[in-house]
Order: sequence, then C-alpha cells, then structure tokens
Amino acid sequence: MGAADTLSVPIFRSVDQALHVAFLMDVLPVRERSQMGRIIARMMVEAGVTAGRSEAGSVNFGGLSPLEVRGQCAMIRAAVKDHLAQHHACSVWARWGHQTTKAEGVRGIVDYCGPLLSVGHGEARIAMGWAIYGTEAQKRGINGAEIARGWSLNERAVQRDIATIRRTARTVESAALDALAQVFCGGVVE
Repeated sequence: MGAADTLSVPIFRSVDQALHVAFLMDVLPVRERSQMGRIIARMMVEAGVTAGRSEAGSVNFGGLSPLEVRGQCAMIRAAVKDHLAQHHACSVWARWGHQTTKAEGVRGIVDYCGPLLSVGHGEARIAMGWAIYGTEAQKRGINGAEIARGWSLNERAVQRDIATIRRTARTVESAALDALAQVFCGGVVE
C-alpha cells in the first residue's frame, strides 16, 4: 500500500468509533514519544482496534505518529465542541466523555430534558442522568428505586423520568452523530 493509498483509507469506520477513540485519547497523559506509542498501542488493543486496518477492519492509524494520532483525536473532540448545538454536544460528552467532560454532558442532557420531567428536585434529576450514563461502578446504587427512596419521591415518576431522559438522549445523540457525519464527511463522494 503506497502513500496515496494510505491517504484514501479513512482512519475510522464510523462516527461512533471516532468518538470512542478520541475521548479515550483525551484521558491519556501526554508522554514522551516511545511511552506514548506504547500507551496508544495498549489503548487500541483494549478498544479492539489495530495500528493498520486489518481484515476484520477497525481503525487505520497506519503511517501516523503518536503525535498525529493525538492531533486527529483532538480535532474530533473540537468538532463536537465547535460544530454541534449545546444539547447535541452534551449527548456526545455524556456517552463518550470522561470525568468532568462526562459530568458536563450528563448535566446538559438532564437540563435539556428538564421540561419533560415530572421530578423537580435537581439532585435527583442528576442522579437519574448518572443512572443512564454512569460506568458500571458509578451506577451501583443509582437506580429508580434508590433515587426515589433517597429523595422521598414517587418511584414510578422516577422510572418514567429515567425512561424519558434515555429516550430523549438517544434521539439527541442520533442527531448529533448525523451532524458530525456531515462535518467529518461533508463533500466527500464515494
């Protein structure tokens, strides 16, 4: 495969995959080149991707240095921030973000869903968001019954609101992915 062939093969197969890898890279510390290469290789293995496109297909980082990989991932994260409406960006951050980025996304999605929710308690609403977007460890003890018990709320209302947040967030996320596909692939004819 020559240089021209490498340029014509996309790095990622889907917007979902691009976001997943880009936000994984966001939490990696910047290190010296050789260590960065090892970290990227390990993260790629953990994420199920390879340095070049394999027969099974995945991410194509062939020919890119670790610094260029970081740059590509930073551009993807910047596209989320700069090209999406706030509620769309929040849906991406809630799903793929880590730490403060994820927290900002969860809060944004819950705020966006606010007019649709019957529970008015702000902290309970945030807990409902984390019941959807938290990691497995974060979700322990955060479910409809626990939220209702913790804030003395009607459990059915909490369950309905969790379902409403989940449904609305999926719709918003789908629109965000469509918008990002236009940003990433706009003008590209296959």
